[in-house]
Amino acid sequence: MRRFAAEGGQQDRGSNGGTIVKPAMLGLLLAASLLPCLLPSPGHAQERVKIGVLSDQSGVYSDAAGPGSMVAAQIAVEEFQAAHPGTKVTLVSADHQNKPDLAIAIAGRWLDTESVDMITDLQNSGVSLAVQKFAGDRNRITITTGSVTPELYNAGCTATGIHWAMDAYALTVGPVQQLRDRKKWFFITVDLAGGHLFEQAGMTAVRAMGGEVVGNVHHPLGTADMSSYLLAAQARGVQALALADAGTDAINAIKGASEFGLLAGGVAVTPLLFHVPDVKATGLQTTQGMIFGSNYYWDENERTRRFAESFMARFQKMPTDYQANTYAAVRHYLAAVAAVGSTESGAVMKAMRDRPVDLFSDRPGTIRPDGRVTYDTTVVQVKTPAESKGPWDLVKVLRTIPADQAFPPLSESRCPLLRH
Repeated sequence: MRRFAAEGGQQDRGSNGGTIVKPAMLGLLLAASLLPCLLPSPGHAQERVKIGVLSDQSGVYSDAAGPGSMVAAQIAVEEFQAAHPGTKVTLVSADHQNKPDLAIAIAGRWLDTESVDMITDLQNSGVSLAVQKFAGDRNRITITTGSVTPELYNAGCTATGIHWAMDAYALTVGPVQQLRDRKKWFFITVDLAGGHLFEQAGMTAVRAMGGEVVGNVHHPLGTADMSSYLLAAQARGVQALALADAGTDAINAIKGASEFGLLAGGVAVTPLLFHVPDVKATGLQTTQGMIFGSNYYWDENERTRRFAESFMARFQKMPTDYQANTYAAVRHYLAAVAAVGSTESGAVMKAMRDRPVDLFSDRPGTIRPDGRVTYDTTVVQVKTPAESKGPWDLVKVLRTIPADQAFPPLSESRCPLLRH
């Protein structure tokens, strides 16, 4: 923990040597020991805050978060420092390469030797669960803005862990409900824990809508050739093809679905974890009409456009919802640090829970006791080429799902903290 020091002041550091304290110095030392109790209000304080952005920066998921998450965090920091010029905020970043053991090694260095106060992004389910537990054991805060596993607020919850991103439940329920007229579904799933969670959530939603799951296949991460999986779906005469994967895997599957005639044949290809830059990379001609869930679209209102313009100027792309999540999460964390005048995890966590969560809308979100951030989500549909009025005018909002319907209720959470 580091408390705020008076603006322009310095923190004295103790010595490990056998220094003898002279009586004349005693009063000064006692006064110094009381300094934390006599600090000025947080609005007139100075602090050093260090935030780590840990993401997939080079793999199949790097476009969704990756280097763009660092850009989003930097925008949030600059906005905060403009309002709090006496506060020094440092950002560090690293590539976990979708390897939980590497992510733990990086987190260990950051937390144990480099005084990082909070870690964010944590794209990839295995990475996010491992780092959240690791940081929780050290009483450090994690805000996961790029992972979809609901285990972060269920069995894997910690007292210092926050799950900001939409999860498998939130991302599947809206699109499946929108396609309730499609009765025969097939799932193509990446063979990872996160993929299996998406598949299970999607299958549950399909059956709840009266649909039938006629088959499923699993593929390795980073599969370039999806032909065998697509042929398996085509052979079942499916009406809807759900993609329980992401990044280049989902893009490759969509392009293959076009080549094999599934799209022309009227099959509703539904990527369960998709982003606007993915639409741009795949092309409107191929993705037109596709439906997916989101919690941020750059052209939704004036506030979403303001952040998008700043991001675009630096990164030459519109932000994904993961990157917008990182921006919003860093802003929320820093506001809490300023409010309590400390980086002490317990105090900051309480302040974050007490404050409404700003997610670019008029309806603020909340942070539940299990660490789940809840907010309204949207179901969007990719525009046709004729509907698009510009290079990034790519989707339209079909409907908004209220927070209490977009996420499972707290009563269903399996977070061990709720039993205390």
